Amino acid sequence: METPMHDEEESDSLNTSHLSDVELDDLVTTKFVEEFKNLKIADDSLEVVRDVGSPLNQALSPIERRNSDEFLLEDHPSLVRPIKDIFQRDEAMLLKNRILDASDEILKTNFMWNMFERSKKWRNTSHSSEVSLLDSLFQMVDRRPVLLHISCSRLTENDISCMIRKSLLDVAAQPRQKTVFRVTIKTEMPLKQFLGQLAMLLSTSPTIKFECAPVTALMKNLDGSMRKFYTAEVENFAEAELGLLSMSHLSPMNASARFKFTMNEKPFVTVNVGYHSNIDQCRRQKTIVIEQTVDGTVPARRVTFGFPLVSRVEEYELDEGLPFIPLRNSTKVFDLSQHFGNVQALPKVLDLKNIVFK
Repeated sequence: METPMHDEEESDSLNTSHLSDVELDDLVTTKFVEEFKNLKIADDSLEVVRDVGSPLNQALSPIERRNSDEFLLEDHPSLVRPIKDIFQRDEAMLLKNRILDASDEILKTNFMWNMFERSKKWRNTSHSSEVSLLDSLFQMVDRRPVLLHISCSRLTENDISCMIRKSLLDVAAQPRQKTVFRVTIKTEMPLKQFLGQLAMLLSTSPTIKFECAPVTALMKNLDGSMRKFYTAEVENFAEAELGLLSMSHLSPMNASARFKFTMNEKPFVTVNVGYHSNIDQCRRQKTIVIEQTVDGTVPARRVTFGFPLVSRVEEYELDEGLPFIPLRNSTKVFDLSQHFGNVQALPKVLDLKNIVFK
């Protein structure tokens, strides 16, 4: 038994010793043969490619199973559902369904101010889904979190005045608790155009009361200090906003205008609207914030007894040239309209358009 084996090993070593490196490489290399039926080669001499156990190579779908003669798509809803609905889900509708499915006990103690940062990353929302979300939240004052702040990127300028009207008129009854809902909308609309929309809103809804707060502004000087401004002349600021805030030779300035909307028939509803024009990473960004506050603890009727209290009034004489200084803050607050007037009167100290860099 040992001799034949020894002879066979010697014969193999003699045969392989005469093979070249190329021939030896061919022996250990697997080659792909497309059709080997017509070739005069034994089946045992060919290596059959085997799978590696990947799930992709297995017939997991009932369509690929050869044993089943009949197949009904209705029995497999996961195959009928479109791929778009699986991977691209609307975040606005998810938030709406999440609020609707929550219980009253959870909503009474739920504060969702962190939703603002998360909503700024929404990419799969649409205009209709965001409008539907806002309509539901403005109406369901008792079926929403106590505090909620979101950002909407699909709304247009034409939707803003409509949302302000809905936030006032869509509240049917007095709520049971106090809730605050705020929505931030990016816009390119100047303040003058926004004031025109508010005037049209007040003309179509005479029951809405309107209050305008002074415009506040903050300017950062070259030395890093801050300078505060204010003006009660909102229309004059709107006329000068487009030109003065975009001047390159002036220090960057952030400005805000705030408005308040109420109704005599619904004293428990207050809508505060803010128009903000800020500098963010050397770019001016404008946003409009609509905040609806409903308070169920506000009484429908107020009754006072006795004489009204008289507070002591102190009068002080101030020079006309002195700036306005609030009592709560030691920082000086300058007149914004006067500042804009001085800027318009002064020539440009530096105009980069006339300078050639070499």
